[in-house]
Amino acid sequence: MDRIRIVGGSKFNGTIPIAGAKNAALPLMIAGLLSEETLILDNVPRLADVAQLQRILGNHGVDIMSAGKRPGDHEYRGQTLHISAADIIDTTAPYELVSRMRASFWVIAPLLARMHEAKVSLPGGCAIGTRPVDLLIMALEKLGAPVMATDLRASVSLVIAGLAAEGETMVNRVYHLDRGFERLEEKLSACGASIERISD
Repeated sequence: MDRIRIVGGSKFNGTIPIAGAKNAALPLMIAGLLSEETLILDNVPRLADVAQLQRILGNHGVDIMSAGKRPGDHEYRGQTLHISAADIIDTTAPYELVSRMRASFWVIAPLLARMHEAKVSLPGGCAIGTRPVDLLIMALEKLGAPVMATDLRASVSLVIAGLAAEGETMVNRVYHLDRGFERLEEKLSACGASIERISD
């Protein structure tokens, strides 16, 4: 195993460029969805997650302008972003974009607030452990937003949760279940579950 050996006691000085924190920049970028005015953010770090969020916001119709690198710029020096969400043309955040960055799921709240609808895929896994988004979903429901799962794995989870819940549970829009769990209700019924599919 490699080791780092440090010998203290020497004086040192200099200047280190420090960009803003990623966890501060991402929610501010997403907050740009709330306004038709241009949001200007300074010292935004040049990171892969920031670039990915720019692609996600761009999918909603957000225009983002960033200045190119200038002489003397350091890779760790932040950038300035001009974020304009004057026209939101799409309220869907597709899985292929959301799955790459967990924080991208946050677009659901400002989209709901401004456009009164949002279709956001559940985010991908997290390298540092389980970080569920159920608290956000419950908070949106408490604020009056009807939330329906249209994700295959989320719908299966809701069906299974209904088996353990007291009373009757209704899971809507389950047509997509058959893409990966054909006739799930029949298989669960065979195990003793009281479950049925109701056709409209």
